[in-house]
Amino acid sequence: MAIEILQTDDQYVLNHCTKFLARDNTDPRHNFGQLSDDDPRSRISEAWRFPIIDSYSDGSDFVKSYSSNVVTFVYQQPGATPPKNVAVIGTFANLYEPIPLKSVNFVGEPTGYYALSIIVPKGQFHTYKFMVLQYLLC
Repeated sequence: MAIEILQTDDQYVLNHCTKFLARDNTDPRHNFGQLSDDDPRSRISEAWRFPIIDSYSDGSDFVKSYSSNVVTFVYQQPGATPPKNVAVIGTFANLYEPIPLKSVNFVGEPTGYYALSIIVPKGQFHTYKFMVLQYLLC
């Protein structure tokens, strides 16, 4: 199954999701105050808001474009050491072919976030998982 990857700039990703990714999950107003720093759930950045789903337009055929959405997957690096590779697999493509995410930068510096935007027909339900390679084994 072929998918169409949409090239988005870093500003697009940051404008759509920074206010959600930047929240401190230990803030008691968001019911995460009970989680300790070593609990993996404390690193969740309101995952229910992702992936980002946006309307799509190819700029020429609005009727044809209306039947598709732009879906942007965002992965947050949990530690200080950047992963070697971040990819996504899902039912929207061949499950055995990971699709790499690109690093999101701000003012030329890495942010610790990785993103990928694809075009998906409206009305479809898909599942996905991130594949993260932390170390290269020789």
